[in-house]
This record gives sequence, C-alpha cells and structure tokens, in this order.
Amino acid sequence: MRSTQTDRVKDYWVYMLRCRDGTYYVGVTSEADIRIAQHALGVDRKSYVYGRRPVTLVYSEVFYTPLEAIFVEKRLKGWSRAKKEALMRGDWDAIRRLSRSFALRQAQGDIGPIGDSRWDRGTSGASG
Repeated sequence: MRSTQTDRVKDYWVYMLRCRDGTYYVGVTSEADIRIAQHALGVDRKSYVYGRRPVTLVYSEVFYTPLEAIFVEKRLKGWSRAKKEALMRGDWDAIRRLSRSFALRQAQGDIGPIGDSRWDRGTSGASG
C-alpha cells in the first residue's frame, strides 16, 4: 500500500508555556489542544505548571513522528532562557549566536562538557 501524508495517524507537538512566575515549561503531546487545556485547568496537581497558572502558549511546532518531537523537546529543555526567547521570536541569528557563545565558553573551560547539561540529566522542562 502506498503511504501518503494523509495516511498519518497522529501529529506530534512540541509546545512551550510561559508560567505566571515567568518560567517556561516545554512538553510534547499528540493532542495539543487537550494537553494545553489540561495544563490551563490544573488537571494534574503534580504537574510543574499546576501552581504556576495561568499559563500562556508561547511556542508550538508540529512533527510527524514521535521520535522527532521527543528529540526537539529534549533539546529545548536544555536551552537557556535567552535561547528559548529567541526561538519564540523566530530569531534564528540570535539562536546561532547563543549556541556559539556556549561552545566558546565550553572550549575555554568556563562550563562543563555537554554531558553535564540539564538536558542530559533529564531534568524538568522548566527554566528560570
């Protein structure tokens, strides 16, 4: 059977929320409207955003496989606040500049290896 784009069962969304306290939360879902509404309504008392409502959707992007979406979610969770805000603005020059700055600081020994990043330790998508 021929596979076409309409044969896809689901889309996968990476989204970023701005919380009341100014922090950002990054998540991934196959049901964006439902998941964002759950965050807004406070369905899960254990969720990072529960006590930080209201939340505002500040970024979202669709992917066609769960692996792509999870990869991007993990990458965004490791980004600095400045880099996340550049992404929200669509400022790819700033994202590149911030990435080079990180690589330069790492080469100069000012920060640890990439394996020491928050992303690699699997911490929350929240950042200050």
